[in-house]
Amino acid sequence: MTKLSSQVLDEIANRTANEGIDYRSCSRSVLHGLQKYFDFINDDIVQAGVALAGGGGRATVGSCGAFSSGLMVLSAKFSPRSEELSEKEIEEFDKVRSNFNEFRDWFLAEFGSVLCWDVQRWALGRSFNLMDDEHRQAFRDFQEVHGRKCSQVTTKAALKVAEILSREDTR
Repeated sequence: MTKLSSQVLDEIANRTANEGIDYRSCSRSVLHGLQKYFDFINDDIVQAGVALAGGGGRATVGSCGAFSSGLMVLSAKFSPRSEELSEKEIEEFDKVRSNFNEFRDWFLAEFGSVLCWDVQRWALGRSFNLMDDEHRQAFRDFQEVHGRKCSQVTTKAALKVAEILSREDTR
């Protein structure tokens, strides 16, 4: 794949942001935002990624769903598929593993952490316990009232993954 046009990047950003509003799932937002332009991201991958939201099962103390789903996409694209790897496959995988590291390092630099709790603090100025029904509703209400949303995180993450995937030298 070649470099993505600004129109495609805008559509990925819009699909990602709107999905988060409609379904309230950071991980699904990233996956859905990318799915239209990267055909290896099928419905099974999107469905499998839903549980990654909110720190994984809404645990809040786990990895941000935007981070986890970004890694999931990169792994689906670049990880070897055979059960027993040849030396050549291992060598190739070592090269493309740098894509995972690039995304991780970018995410840490951009948001200061990969943990949902901390990323909420970056995006919203505070954190919410998503395992608690009242806190989860307060999380939703806060985003609406204050206009600060986790969708800014999901959108940036989806665009970074798209950038990595669109480079011709990644595989």
